[in-house]
This record gives sequence, structure tokens and C-alpha cells, in this order.
Amino acid sequence: MDVEIAVPVVAPLAGGAPVQTGTLPAVGLLACLLHVGDDSGLGQACAALHRWIASNGYTAAGPYRECYHRYCADAPLALPPAFIASHPAAAIIELQVPVVPVRAA
Repeated sequence: MDVEIAVPVVAPLAGGAPVQTGTLPAVGLLACLLHVGDDSGLGQACAALHRWIASNGYTAAGPYRECYHRYCADAPLALPPAFIASHPAAAIIELQVPVVPVRAA
């Protein structure tokens, strides 16, 4: 399994094993859903996003992304307080899927 984690930075970082640096590719059009709550609801949220994509004339055109605006973790994180949710139900996760319109047959 290949998993990539994106963390916004204000300046370039030096890469090296096991961490590699890069830039997320630009995306022309995204379908997005804002999920508020703990991780247990992500499957349903993702399914709802994909239903919306299909029912509105689009198809996925790239890898699925999750953007954590506020996150609740068990371990202390070295993040600014604005990015840490006080409890799991306060987590805010944006689900993103690059899309393109489906061509009419």
C-alpha cells in the first residue's frame, strides 16, 4: 500500500529516507465534502461524496484526499491549538476527489 500524507509548510524542507518532500499536483476541479465528527463516520461520508459525484454527471479523476482542518488525537501533537479538536466529535475533515465531467455517449 502506498500512503502519502500532506502537511502544509511555509518553506521548503530537506527530504530524505524515510520522509520525501514534494508538491501536490494541481487539480482543476474537486468535489468536496466537509465531515464534522470522528473518524468512524468517514466511510459513510466518502460514500455520500461518491454518490454525489455520480449523480451530478462527474467521475473521479485522481486520488482521494483528506484534509484535516481540526483533528483530535490520543497522543499530544506539535500543532497550533487551532488545529486540534477538543474531542473527536469536533474534528473537521474535508474529503476531496478530483473530478471531470462524464462525456455524454
